[in-house]
Amino acid sequence: MYFNKLASISMAALLAASAQASGDDPAQVLHSYSFNGTLGDSVGGVAMEGNGGVIENGRYLFDGNQGLTLRDALLDVNDYAVEVGLRIDAAQNFYVKLLDFANLSLDDGLYIAGEEFIFYPITDLSSRNILPGEDFVFVLSQDANGQTRGYVDGNVQFTIGGGANAVPLDNILHIMLDDDFTGNLETATGSIDYVRVYDRALTNEEVAALGPPPPDILGDTIESTLTFASSDNNFWVFATDSTPLAATVQAQAPEYSDPALGFYNLIVDIEQNVLTIDFVGLTQVSVAGTTLTLTDLDFETDLLDFVLTSNTFPSAPDNIAVTAADGVTLRLPTINGLMPGDTYQMTFEFVTERSADPDGDGVPFMTDNCLEVTNPDQTDSDGDGFGNACDADLNNDCIVNFVDLGLLRTGFFGTPGETNWNPDADFNDDAVVNFQDLGQLRAVFFETPGPGAGASCDN
Repeated sequence: MYFNKLASISMAALLAASAQASGDDPAQVLHSYSFNGTLGDSVGGVAMEGNGGVIENGRYLFDGNQGLTLRDALLDVNDYAVEVGLRIDAAQNFYVKLLDFANLSLDDGLYIAGEEFIFYPITDLSSRNILPGEDFVFVLSQDANGQTRGYVDGNVQFTIGGGANAVPLDNILHIMLDDDFTGNLETATGSIDYVRVYDRALTNEEVAALGPPPPDILGDTIESTLTFASSDNNFWVFATDSTPLAATVQAQAPEYSDPALGFYNLIVDIEQNVLTIDFVGLTQVSVAGTTLTLTDLDFETDLLDFVLTSNTFPSAPDNIAVTAADGVTLRLPTINGLMPGDTYQMTFEFVTERSADPDGDGVPFMTDNCLEVTNPDQTDSDGDGFGNACDADLNNDCIVNFVDLGLLRTGFFGTPGETNWNPDADFNDDAVVNFQDLGQLRAVFFETPGPGAGASCDN
């Protein structure tokens, strides 16, 4: 990828300097989405809505007419800018709709036509061709005077005046979704690296100064090296006297609230030249390629990437296969005629990348009172630190059981103002205790409440 990380470090300073020179206040980032395991907004705003795509390796991958929707997107629909870093792998049609602001009801929008970046229905050709498989960044900037400008990789491609050309209908933006007017056919396959939305139009200087958002990495890159010695003419063993057949690796992650808590324990075993790495003390959430999404012992979600960085045999494997929810495997080279004393060394990295908003509700994990349940309202009627959405423990004894079921029944069909109203039993915050709340309680029967960032049942 061509993105320059140095540009991201200096972006805020450059924006501020440019705004000061132009006499405007610095543009503020309203929303920022990096797709590090979630559709959540890293600055605490509303989460994106996915429409059929998947998140993998820090990008949102989309197929034909799969894309993203942002509702309540802007403070002022007449004065804003949106920035998107993406790649188009293959077009489904001559036209590919990049950005829709008519809530999918009209053909108007931002497009790639062949290789040209255009604003339809005005079709002035751009000077920058966009090729399949190429990473690029576009910015659409709409100012309060009715001027619309489009940029690719920091350079202006068109300027359109004389009206409110790109005012989002219903304050909704759609990315990579085609409109109903043309039958949802002007689409593509590809991936989105990031999206940012600004509180006002950007100047040419501000757009030129933009860089990608810094990666949402709050963890560590931990490098480990394993050395193997020949055991006969085909197979390898660990080259240590104390643990000839297995090894244990432990590492710390200092960003934890408890610095003494190890991030992971790994048991590494080898048999018939197949290396197996198993986790201890972690809960698997999902697997995508060589990326594991894990819930750690602090109930915070992390991404764990395995990267093989070097080895000493040309025939050694260059990838790592995630074979199960709790482990990975890697096949070592089988070489006939190994001699005593032959060694083989492998170095690999564990790159931990914490999601800022694991459940995608727009509330950062450091303050989210329901870490695994989407609850943007953060209602906590009993004030115990666990949000109602994940707190069916109505008597606060840290276990959901028949006592809590009885309390819910007492308040069944209760609404605010009635004598049997129990706000603690309204788990979905719809102002009535009913079968939906009963279903939520049953789903967590005999479990503890939470997890929540500011609460604990360990006392």
